[in-house]
Amino acid sequence: MISSGIFDGTGLNTLGSQVYYDYKVVIPSVQNLGDIRAVEKRIADRFPHAAWKGRDCFAASPQLEQMLNRLTLFLTLIGLTTLLIGGVGISNAVRSFLESKLANIATMKCLGAPDRFVMRVYIIQIFMLATFGILLGLLAGILTAEGAGVLLTAKLALTDQVHIYPAALGLAAAYGYLTTLCFCLWPIGRAVRVSPTDLFRDLVAPREQRPSLNIILSILIAAQSLALLTIFTSSDQRLVIYFVAGALATFAIFYGYAALIKFSVKRVRIPAAPEIRMALANLYRPGNISTSVILSLGLGLTVLVAVALVQFNFMRLIKDDISADAPSFFFLDIQPYQRDGFRTLLTAEQSAHGLSMMPSFRGRIMQVNGKKAEEALVDRNESWVINSDRGFTYTADLPAYSHIVAGKWWDKDYKGPPIVSIASNVARPSISASVIQSLSISSAPTLPPPSPTCAT
Repeated sequence: MISSGIFDGTGLNTLGSQVYYDYKVVIPSVQNLGDIRAVEKRIADRFPHAAWKGRDCFAASPQLEQMLNRLTLFLTLIGLTTLLIGGVGISNAVRSFLESKLANIATMKCLGAPDRFVMRVYIIQIFMLATFGILLGLLAGILTAEGAGVLLTAKLALTDQVHIYPAALGLAAAYGYLTTLCFCLWPIGRAVRVSPTDLFRDLVAPREQRPSLNIILSILIAAQSLALLTIFTSSDQRLVIYFVAGALATFAIFYGYAALIKFSVKRVRIPAAPEIRMALANLYRPGNISTSVILSLGLGLTVLVAVALVQFNFMRLIKDDISADAPSFFFLDIQPYQRDGFRTLLTAEQSAHGLSMMPSFRGRIMQVNGKKAEEALVDRNESWVINSDRGFTYTADLPAYSHIVAGKWWDKDYKGPPIVSIASNVARPSISASVIQSLSISSAPTLPPPSPTCAT
């Protein structure tokens, strides 16, 4: 720790040095988090193009907060997937329950009970059962959180801050009720739609019956409410939108697959083996549960296979691809006049090998295709590309493990205006329909010919 005057005399603050300045701002009128957010908004509105980053006392470590948010989002999506699989079970359970109550429903309708009355009776009954299940789930979640909190505070030497948050419990209960509503309306709507004679006939010869249009619209509204609740309560709305779209596509695929299976089996003719004929007939007969079984098993296995494949592929990437040639040490900010001495120092060690050196400098993207970088940015979630300085390297040869996806690499003896090669995941947020043709970068004045200034 030295004074600013002595630091200026060290010669460390030169062109290309990465120097950061931290300022602590005291705001006496702040009483809670809302006041801090208001002050941050005022600062952002007053300086919209400032390159600084702000932290407050409620977010001392943005990286840790981001990691926790992603972990929370991941667990939420896993929980929602489990709820969707459980929703199929709810539909099967309600259907089986109503099949045992067909005589009661027929009797009520024969005595003049309207469809709405019958529907309200069984919706109230199902939601009372759902309430008992949700309360049990909330209690189990509270006990699990309390136990995990005690364990984590002991292992990580953290202050005991484990509390019960009503908002989180209310959100979980809302997920449970909406899922129940989505999957129970169809079997209830089917049961109240048919006439009393059809209900008695269903006892011996069940037939397919669709709910009324109002019930179908109610199911769509409940499903839309569940999707919107998931999207607007998440920290990464774009990822959740992909999740919702994937869930809808998965349901459609498995429903279509089940319909195709029943359509194909119905046309299979086996003259012998009556037990096989009866088994096949039961797959497509009225009242069959083929679609529910295929959907339940398909969704469950989809989640298990997806998680397992992601885990194994990620572990293989780390063990095989990265560890094979990953450097043991990585050195930065080796100045040109230090290069030869640094190389001599390393080569003198017998255990040192595989030295690779790459020139680098720092710069900031200022313009894209003649437009200001802020105007060229398409996706605001990727604003990190233009918010601060980025690292740039330059070389005559195509780097290892790199593949050209558009254009061509420059010649080794190229002389002319600067040409930039950009990774596709960095270029994508900055382009819409056209490719990047020109890029203006604010950096050091004149770059020397490619020669090592940074060692890895």
